[in-house]
Amino acid sequence: MSYNTLKNRSGKQPIFILEMDLNFCKHTYGSSPCTASGSSGSECYNTRSTCQDVTNFDRDTPAPDPIEGTVKTYRFANVRLDELQGTGEAPVFPTLLSMEITPTRLERGTGLGIRSSVKVKVMDCPYTDVGIDPYFADRSVKYPDNGSLWGRLISRNRYYEGRVMRIKQGYLNEDGTYSADNVNTRTFLISRIAGADSKGIVTIEGKDPLKKADTEKAQLPAASTAQLAADINNSQTSITIVDDDDIITTEFSAGQPWIRIDDEIMKVTAVSGSSPNYTLTVTRGTNPSIYPKNTEADEHDEDATVQNCYYFDNVRIDNLLYYLLNTVAGIPSSYLPLTDWATVIDNGLQSYSFSALIAEPTGVSTLLKELTEYTVYIWWDERDQEVKLDSLQTRNFNGVTFLDDRDIVKDTVNCTKDIKNRISQIWLYIGLRSPILELDKIQNYQQVRARADLDAETAEQYDQKQVKRIYSRWMTQGLGGVADEINTNLLNQYRDTQTVVTFEADPKDDIIWTGSGVRMQTGQIQDELGQPQQNDYTVIQTTEKLDNNGVKLKYVAAGFQGIEYLRRLGGITPNTMLDYSAESEANRAVYAFISDNNGLMSDGSDAYGVR
Repeated sequence: MSYNTLKNRSGKQPIFILEMDLNFCKHTYGSSPCTASGSSGSECYNTRSTCQDVTNFDRDTPAPDPIEGTVKTYRFANVRLDELQGTGEAPVFPTLLSMEITPTRLERGTGLGIRSSVKVKVMDCPYTDVGIDPYFADRSVKYPDNGSLWGRLISRNRYYEGRVMRIKQGYLNEDGTYSADNVNTRTFLISRIAGADSKGIVTIEGKDPLKKADTEKAQLPAASTAQLAADINNSQTSITIVDDDDIITTEFSAGQPWIRIDDEIMKVTAVSGSSPNYTLTVTRGTNPSIYPKNTEADEHDEDATVQNCYYFDNVRIDNLLYYLLNTVAGIPSSYLPLTDWATVIDNGLQSYSFSALIAEPTGVSTLLKELTEYTVYIWWDERDQEVKLDSLQTRNFNGVTFLDDRDIVKDTVNCTKDIKNRISQIWLYIGLRSPILELDKIQNYQQVRARADLDAETAEQYDQKQVKRIYSRWMTQGLGGVADEINTNLLNQYRDTQTVVTFEADPKDDIIWTGSGVRMQTGQIQDELGQPQQNDYTVIQTTEKLDNNGVKLKYVAAGFQGIEYLRRLGGITPNTMLDYSAESEANRAVYAFISDNNGLMSDGSDAYGVR
């Protein structure tokens, strides 16, 4: 019986499981290639922090992303389970007390938004070390007479941060047995383990894999340690550097010839010498051709930092995001479905290709925030265990409609107005004159592309000017048409005050998740006649309320009021389609059909816009 079947049954028994993958050496103590030696009972615990032969600690065998090397999996559950552990492994400890998941919340135009996290509490306990310590039989100190499971586990595994933890939530079979088909799995990276406290409670916290994109953890370009070996004047084209880490030469070999010394950009055309002393042949005071202004050739002192730069030359936005998350932040490719991303971009955003020279170490999260201002947004889907990408002009409606008296838990609907994100004008500055200039200064750009809805500012409407300014390092002056399209899409979406709806639903409806489109009709949102109004929304957050009675889903969905801005988008309809009234709801969500002269469809709903 599957999860989707059990979630609709009354009396179902919920289960919650924590799994942690911690590095574990596959070698046997004292046996080649391990060169450690010691008397019986003094062996390591096959963990990195207890290793006595660090050189040969095995980190070569691939293992579950993002860990390199072999792993040992530790499991904890809220009930006793005997079907998960393999031969020779430790049991599933039935000591899980509580689980609190803080879900992703989409914040369009702000990069990664509010990221998902989890906090799990388990009870410490005595244990014999069977299935954990490969040499437990040789130890002079016997367990569980000394210490506790978690006390020893943390001491032996100090390097747990960033390791994979999985949360499995689901239901037991009707006969009380476990089946993998009955659970959903969410993946996080361990960020903190605290305890055990005076009550014996251990707290494990995890964050989604996008934590790797945090500014302090991932920067482009990487900070350089290279320095000038001697003073140079403003005309030398041959300079000597000391580059202990070989950063400049490595980047040059990889097709990244741009460097920065103080406020001067140079292009490396040749490299000679050997580590750490190199001679660079350079073109002075220059910039890539996308910039109208070159930097000024100047004098520079010995020991001045020689910083490598990174140049993106007309790279499509999905490939840009992939490079930042995968190559720079180190997020495994298995979490980044580039093919799915390309489908989104191919749906009207093919011209979103950008260029920039990143001339100083800049946090990946900063660069992501800039790129997601261009009507795309990304988030971690902990259920599908991958990073999703979507755009403001894409309606991800999958045919699901929520009605007050059928699908929504009674008395859980709450509607608010999001005033802070409303805009009446957008000014998008493009054509940065030089990559060393400050990004938030108007005079540093060649052009501003503006779009305004002055009617929204009149006393008859909102009686207020709301201006959004975007300073783009990525868009050259030649991308004015793309800038206009971005402005139009943003203004269409945020011209009117956004309606935010929170409500609860049963797990049977969990096909709707963060990022999904949903059509909703509730008596709390009415038309001019007082009738419930059916509108489209995007789910921006989904929270699971977990307790011993099961799961309830709490949704936060964002939509817009105003017919003009709620118009459905659709592609050109193939000849094989039926008339609108006879076609399926799923096809109505994807393709555009012709309306009557009043701009209405045969069922009274609004007409389409064509994407």
